[in-house]
Amino acid sequence: MSNALLTKEQMELILQNQYTAAVSPHRILFTLTFKQLVVREAAKGRKSLQILSDAGYDVDMLGTTRCYGIIRRIKAEARSPRGLCEPKGNTKAERARKFAEENLANKSQDAAIRELQKQMVLLQAQIEALKKTTLLRP
Repeated sequence: MSNALLTKEQMELILQNQYTAAVSPHRILFTLTFKQLVVREAAKGRKSLQILSDAGYDVDMLGTTRCYGIIRRIKAEARSPRGLCEPKGNTKAERARKFAEENLANKSQDAAIRELQKQMVLLQAQIEALKKTTLLRP
């Protein structure tokens, strides 16, 4: 994408589009449906700006460089071994919160054990840090 950050007004406008999964000042995440549409239309020989415009995006607001980059990245994702997929979008904190809300019985045993081991190591590190700060106090 370009170096220009998206404004709140631009982000709200982009988020109204049915093909937008998420948007931040730095990036736009697109739905799987949109990615599939891009690949189909590009295979027909349609130009990047035309594809985005027909999908309801304001190409003048996004800028030509950003538009070309969007299409280029979607085509590269389609060629990758994983192929097209839904955007991840979850941060580590969101994944941790989601895991805490889920019932461990619904997780595979290995995944649950790995997650609990990670939490245990983190808690042990926090305990050691607290011990050290307590010892340093006069």
